[in-house]
Amino acid sequence: MTIAYFCCEYAVEDSLPQLYAGGLGVLAGDLVLEGREDMVFMGLGYGPKEKLKEAGFLEMRDMGDLWVLGKKYGGTTLFLLKDKGRVCEEIYGPDKETMIKQQMLLGMGGVRVLGELGIRPDVYHLNEGHTAFTIIGLISQIGQIGKIVATKHTIFSGAGLRLTKEEFQKYLGAEYEKFFEMGTHPSHPNEFSTTNFLLKTAQKASAVSQLHAKYEKIAHPESRLIPITNGISVARWDQGENHQENKIRLIRKIGEMGGDLDENILTVVWARRLVEYKRPLLIFDQFDQLDQLVNNEKYPVQIIIAGKVNPLDEAGSKIAEELKRFASMPQFKTRIIFWGSYDLEKTKLLTAGADVWLNTPMVGREACGTSGMKAGLNGALQVSTNDGWFAESGLDWVLDEGQTAESFYNLMEKEIVPMFYENKDGWAEKMRKTREVVAARFTTKRMLEEYREKLYS
Repeated sequence: MTIAYFCCEYAVEDSLPQLYAGGLGVLAGDLVLEGREDMVFMGLGYGPKEKLKEAGFLEMRDMGDLWVLGKKYGGTTLFLLKDKGRVCEEIYGPDKETMIKQQMLLGMGGVRVLGELGIRPDVYHLNEGHTAFTIIGLISQIGQIGKIVATKHTIFSGAGLRLTKEEFQKYLGAEYEKFFEMGTHPSHPNEFSTTNFLLKTAQKASAVSQLHAKYEKIAHPESRLIPITNGISVARWDQGENHQENKIRLIRKIGEMGGDLDENILTVVWARRLVEYKRPLLIFDQFDQLDQLVNNEKYPVQIIIAGKVNPLDEAGSKIAEELKRFASMPQFKTRIIFWGSYDLEKTKLLTAGADVWLNTPMVGREACGTSGMKAGLNGALQVSTNDGWFAESGLDWVLDEGQTAESFYNLMEKEIVPMFYENKDGWAEKMRKTREVVAARFTTKRMLEEYREKLYS
């Protein structure tokens, strides 16, 4: 059996940050590194072709209007399609027209490339609505779709495109008009949604956690998503058993950036995209309590907030400005650090060096949240609302959904801070348990086994 996996982004190497935008790409990168020889991966080559070649991608074929570059990772191959115009200058944009062209290149171009290379997949695994044009490519070029399976990573609609009939005709042409209705939904009958089209056409489709599948069913009663919880590559994210050494490396990196943290102080990390439903400003809701917590003379706490912002997201940009303002206040200058952008290298530092990993999304919105798995694998204790993968873990401290800020401060003051400073053995035991739970149940290896059993078979 040969599986072709399509995704718009892959975080495979520190030197290629232009190939990914966030957690979707990191998960796909883990799959590339952990996949077997029966898997091939199809993506897009954003940025200069020379950068990709410098990173070891070989130019495998010149197909006139596009280049095909490829690189082996263990037993798997990652193919990147690079157009000869400006379509792949940057990931996801910068505008809707470019995104449409990128997704057509990946899906329809990807089918064409596999045919040229003589690869005949038995299963096409399409990752998010971004990849839905693969189906049109299969029907138009091969005459049948074969076995299509899909994974939906978020309950939000932003993972796919919505096209009016005019846009659909403009970019795909009249010969594809028969597909338009297949991508509509009663809630938007005059728009083609790539996500709807993918989910209607796929024989099987998966959610990315048990709760994600549950909330999808609530939002969309017709949903038939199979819950397969995401996982992480242990080999890639396990930064060793010596947590204090990892923490020192993180503190030193912060120091290089002008920050002033202390390796002996309890360190809390919140790191993910800066969007409102993840509530990055939540701990600042109770300002006086935050001041008392971080500046406690006997048992101080330091907090690192790291967040990526989509340049087109005005709300996210405002959140970033607020975080900068808070972190620059005199009482927080040596206690709270805002790290405005991060990549794979910084993610490794944060997940390996955190004592506590804080996650504050509105319940039902965080489909999985694999960053917590990475931190947990390195011994960071979890403090989270009961969402995503964490709801399945049975780990550490659960934040109350209704009064999340109050719950955070109560847990910190009554349990977490005293345990860190006064009960080193108890803390070490919790770290050991966290590592064991993640390594046993939340790995890419386990996820791939479930894909094969529940999707591919």
